[in-house]
Formats: sequence, C-alpha cells, structure tokens
Amino acid sequence: MRAKPLKTAIDGLASGFDGVFPGPALRATRGKPFSATFGNDLTAPVSIYFPGLRSVRDPVLQLAPGQTGTFSLAPRDAGTFWYRALPSGQAANGLCGLLIVDDGVAVDRDVPLVINVAGDKRTANGHSGREIPVRAGERVRLRILNASPAEMMAVRLDQHDVNVMALDGHPSEPFIARDGRVPLAPGNRADLFVDMTMPAGTIAPLMVETLAGAAQTISLKYSPDAPAKPAPSGPPTVLPPNPLNSRMEFGRAQRAELALDPASPPALSAKKGQTVMLALTNSTPIPQAVHIGGTPFRLLDSMDDGWKPYWLDTVVALPQRTTRIAFVAEATGSWPIISQPLQPGAAASIGSIQIS
Repeated sequence: MRAKPLKTAIDGLASGFDGVFPGPALRATRGKPFSATFGNDLTAPVSIYFPGLRSVRDPVLQLAPGQTGTFSLAPRDAGTFWYRALPSGQAANGLCGLLIVDDGVAVDRDVPLVINVAGDKRTANGHSGREIPVRAGERVRLRILNASPAEMMAVRLDQHDVNVMALDGHPSEPFIARDGRVPLAPGNRADLFVDMTMPAGTIAPLMVETLAGAAQTISLKYSPDAPAKPAPSGPPTVLPPNPLNSRMEFGRAQRAELALDPASPPALSAKKGQTVMLALTNSTPIPQAVHIGGTPFRLLDSMDDGWKPYWLDTVVALPQRTTRIAFVAEATGSWPIISQPLQPGAAASIGSIQIS
C-alpha cells in the first residue's frame, strides 16, 4: 500500500494509505511470518511505525518520496495493534490503520473501528453516521483504536453489556465497562465483546465523548428478522494469553521517577530481565499520553501494592499527579518514551530507556 493524498475529503485529514482513511486493515497470525509493503507517493518522507508490537524497533521503514520498502516479522503476540507514519503530524493526516494478529477466537461479527477527532468532527473508519448491520442473538467483537494524535476520548454503548476483553492488544481479565463507557488515550486500543440482546429493529448508537461533548459516530442496526440463533449463554471467557512476563520482582526492581517535562525528555537505563518501576510525574497543567516503545506494562495501584488487571502500552498521566507503571526489561537496545500533551498542536517529547 502507498501513502497518497486522500481520494475523498475528510475533516482534518489530508492523506492516507492507498488514498483512504483508515489504511487497509493488515492481518497476521501469531508466530507466523508476516510482511507488508509500503510505498510513498507524497512529497515528504514517510517513516512507518508499529506502536505496541513487542520487541519491534521503530521506525521499521523510512521512505523517501517515490520509494517503496517491505517490512517483515513473525508477531509474538495476538491482538489488535496498529501502524502509523512518523512524525505524528503525518498520522494526524490519516496515515494509519489497524494490524490484527489473529487469536483464533470465533465471534459472529468482527468489526474494526478507527476513530478520529478533528475539532468538533468525529469519524469512525472515515465516516460519521453509518450503520453496522447486526442481528439479535449475535456476539460482536469491536476492535476500537483512538487514532487522534492528541485527543482523549471515551466510547460508549448504552443498553448493552460491554465486555472489555483486551486493551492495547493484550488480553485482560474480562470486565463489564461501567455505564458501557471505555476511555481511550491516543493510540489506545480496546477489544470489546457485545452480545446483541435488544429486540429486532433496534438502532444502538456508539457515542464518542470528548471535552467538546458527546456525538454519535456509528450505530449498530439490528435486523428486523428474528434471531438467527439463541443468545450466547453466559459472559465471554478470557482470550488466549500472550506469552508476557508477568513475574515482576518489586523488591529488586529498578525504580525511577521521570518528570514529564517537554524541555527535558527522560532518559534511563536498565538491565535485561530486570523489573523496572517508573513514577511518571506530570507537573504541567495538561494531561499527557505516555507511550513506552517495545514493551507493554502494568498500571500500578497508588500504593504500589498491586496492578490493574490489564496491560497497556500507552497511559494518560494526569496534571499535577504521579502515575506508576512497571514492566520487565526484555529486549536490549534503546527504546522510546514518548510523551504527548493532550492539546491540539502540541508537540510530543521523546526520551529513551537503554536496555543492556
């Protein structure tokens, strides 16, 4: 696929892979060789980045105008990941899409949704107001990406149990989202299982909430036909696990406090196999989305006495607060720590963690 100007205008976006937003959804299988070929038909250089893929060093490709390149790997983990172009301004212009690594779990419908916010405009897969056909009795998997470069959002689906099955590509302990609402920082992904339990003919809007308010992006439109089968019996079971190292030795961990200061990006070092505990201190008045390259992490409880039942690769550090995370340093090399202020037009700062 090739980076091109958009074929059809979308508010706030100028370019996309193959001229569309989002770019084509790429599909792979865990542990099996996968390759993707990217080309650049724009007048500026394009670098391709796969946020959240474990142990993958980015950018995977750097393409001058007119250049083509191929990226190959065997994904270590199944789940919902994504690709985008660097710098982040290009991603804001539509150069992004989903990478879905199959986990073998069967559902009645598997629906990828790339959500973008530009000013007061909200789109899902480049459109607003479209309907997704469903049928009573079905189990639907929604794979949702917040593709906005600097906009915190929450997706909300009323009148249904929204089962959160995975975050940032990795299975979690399943839980039902409170009020059907799932917050997503820029770059966050959520895998949601929703059973279609409403009557035939129902139209259920999927709302996107931002600081500007809530607006409908798409809706689930129930077929007027009778259920094709009985509703699923019981809640969904946990997804197949990825081979993550969850044995963290807090007593011997390397602990560091990182000040999220755009003028002084953080830098630290760690040994391979070492547990790393980071205190992300945001002394600014603006929330910041913090992404750690090459590894997922646990979000720690406030007293460091436990963690949330999910993995993340991006977390929001609230203003005047300290957010604590932990992970096991797995792959040697230099890995980015990217902090993006959640303010339109604000530039990200990029620090690093050196693992040896």
